[in-house]
Amino acid sequence: MKSTYILLLIVLILVTGCSQTAAEVQPTEQPLKTDIPLSPTNTPEPILTSTPSPPTDTPEPTATATRESSPTPDIPKEAVTISYDEQVIRGILVGEGDIAVVLAPMYGESRGSWMHFAEHIASLGYAALAFDFPGPFGTSSGTFKFDGVQFDVLAVIDFLRQRGYERIVCMGASIGGTACFEAALLDPTLAGFVNISSPIEKTSEELSILLMPKLIVISDDDEFDVSPLNDVFELLPAPKQIEFINKRGHGTELLTMGNELQDILVAFLDSLQDL
Repeated sequence: MKSTYILLLIVLILVTGCSQTAAEVQPTEQPLKTDIPLSPTNTPEPILTSTPSPPTDTPEPTATATRESSPTPDIPKEAVTISYDEQVIRGILVGEGDIAVVLAPMYGESRGSWMHFAEHIASLGYAALAFDFPGPFGTSSGTFKFDGVQFDVLAVIDFLRQRGYERIVCMGASIGGTACFEAALLDPTLAGFVNISSPIEKTSEELSILLMPKLIVISDDDEFDVSPLNDVFELLPAPKQIEFINKRGHGTELLTMGNELQDILVAFLDSLQDL
């Protein structure tokens, strides 16, 4: 009986131990884990670089026809002296031709401001006389008179007539333009005259005798007020021509800023050939 009791006790102990062991090895539920991300990784967008397109064809600048001078080393050049009253005017006569051109400088400038142009038109078949006004600027002697520059120009014109020139054109810059304008009023037989950057005021009655070809040249950006020339141009009788140069400059300064003024002046002289 006692042995039976002991055997039942042993069986009971064994059964209890197995139950506990089974409970211990029962797996516990764990959350799912994965190495695959639930959302896509942020990948930087590619940087777009623009490839420059090949340049479009740019049209070449249109060449403007200009009258080119010919190399003529045998062009005559002569130093001249013209005296009248107590004034002594000195200048350089360059070239030969049917038309002689008087070149009157600006105040404060000498004939040197015109010499390159004088040699250029001499190579084209014109005679050109660039001179210095009397006074401190240049080689002439005497007294510079603002109200007498036209008489200096008339003395030069008379000299050319004595040399046999019948067709004479006066070109002047600033005070030289005034001189040519006033000289033309006193000698309306001139073949033509050019006024560059010289403001002048006249009435239509005064201007009515100027029947020769006339050219007025104005810079679009002149340091001086040359607007009166627009009014004078309107009052001038035909034939007449006005040209505006899109540069900042006054008088013969414009000759140093490319060929625009030079070409305008040559075209004006060429237009006189058939008259």
